[in-house]
Amino acid sequence: MECELASGGVYVGGPEGYAKVSARQREESKKWQLLLQLDSIQTERYELLWGDEGRIYFYIRIDDLKALHFEDCWLILQCY
Repeated sequence: MECELASGGVYVGGPEGYAKVSARQREESKKWQLLLQLDSIQTERYELLWGDEGRIYFYIRIDDLKALHFEDCWLILQCY
């Protein structure tokens, strides 16, 4: 849902963006697929952090993935 709303220009940095989700947006949100997830890593020798030990998610529309069109992927950063 976040990808569908944000790619359509809706601010989703707070609950207000989700308050008025239309039936069309709900249906379109089902067309998004998780493509890649990158977690933060902390070891004694290596550290790779996304925000405060967060994760990065790359989403793509299923039709774009089938057609190998990666230019419209959507990135989401979530951190703790």
